[in-house]
Amino acid sequence: MTEFADRVLTRNGAPSTPADLLAAVEAEPVVRVADAELLQWLAAHLPADRFVVRKLSEISVSAALVSLSEYAPTPPAPAAPEPLTLDSLLSALKAALLARAAAARAACDEAFKATGTVDPQMRALAETHAPGVAALLDGPTKDALLQGTPKAPSALAALAAGEPGEFVPAHFEFAAVPSHRLTDVKVQRYVQKLKTNTQGERATAAALANEVRDEVLAARVAITEPPKREPEQVYAETVRAIHDSGKILVLLFDAPDVAVEALPLDGARVALVSAAEDAFALAPAPVAEPAPEPVPEPQPEVAPEPQPSPEPEPVAEVAPEPLEPVAEPVPVEPEPVADVAPVAEPELPPEAAPTEPQVEVAAEPEAPPEVAVPEPVAEAPPEPELPADLRAFLAAVAAGGAPLELVTPTVLGWLRARGELGAFVVRAPGA
Repeated sequence: MTEFADRVLTRNGAPSTPADLLAAVEAEPVVRVADAELLQWLAAHLPADRFVVRKLSEISVSAALVSLSEYAPTPPAPAAPEPLTLDSLLSALKAALLARAAAARAACDEAFKATGTVDPQMRALAETHAPGVAALLDGPTKDALLQGTPKAPSALAALAAGEPGEFVPAHFEFAAVPSHRLTDVKVQRYVQKLKTNTQGERATAAALANEVRDEVLAARVAITEPPKREPEQVYAETVRAIHDSGKILVLLFDAPDVAVEALPLDGARVALVSAAEDAFALAPAPVAEPAPEPVPEPQPEVAPEPQPSPEPEPVAEVAPEPLEPVAEPVPVEPEPVADVAPVAEPELPPEAAPTEPQVEVAAEPEAPPEVAVPEPVAEAPPEPELPADLRAFLAAVAAGGAPLELVTPTVLGWLRARGELGAFVVRAPGA
């Protein structure tokens, strides 16, 4: 494995491979590694055509969305608002005013139960101003609000036309509306208070009308806007969009043992640094020991199969080389010694005769001639003991002929050393 120099990849204490790590990231929701070096290796080796890899320092939906902004689905365009009509505007304003009255009444009840007292302004809103302004949106007072005054154009008409409209105290003077022509007694009393305006009832009515106007317009805008999506929903849609494109989102966290539960996976994969037992880790490569030489197993002795006896080959008779005779010493008989005759005394003449008697000296016999005795022949030193195959060959030759199977390399070498190769011939038996 060359990816990690002199180290090897392990998991659960067993050898592993980079291919195992890549396969685990694709198949397992959460993969743990022992150090950040393996996260960097994953970021560099996960194929871009198969994975979308993001390395984050914190595990949160917001951090994931920031890194995946280019994959976030486009929110739907806001719907066109429905045209605002006078009737829909009046209905919305009445409903908002009556809701204000009910809320104020409930607040008064709670305060009375708690303290035994009620806020006068809250009570006036619940019993007088909220239901009173709602009642003004019908009958002659509605017509007066739509007509406006020379100093204050109608805010109600402007709102119905889709334009900005502001209620002012002058809209609630109702100088042209006779109180006695109003059939509802409560409306008569409220209009009378507005006309007299002793406690600033007109300003209170105008402020209340503007508040409910804002509520109605805000609700109308909220209806036309798409529903607000929570970050978790946007994240799930982003992961789904990545998956639909044929890829897998892989989030890498270099912080040790982050809380994976804080982030919904929704099909994404997470790789993080951890000291867990199943984490992929890098370990020093073991030093390879030389393999012991295999000990050959003892082979059972197999009895050789009987082979058919080969037909005897013709034996070549080798004529023995004539041996040189050894010269033996020939005894030499001594020659007989001849008898030596006595030497006769010479006769002397008379004048030469000695005056004194002469003594006769006998001649010494001649020695017999020496006979030459032949010197003894020195015996050759004993030859070393001959090899068994050479002895067998010589014995066969002496017996009348040696077969070729006895002419071994030793025999040939011995004959060649003595220069006797040419002294033997091959002859078929009976020839």
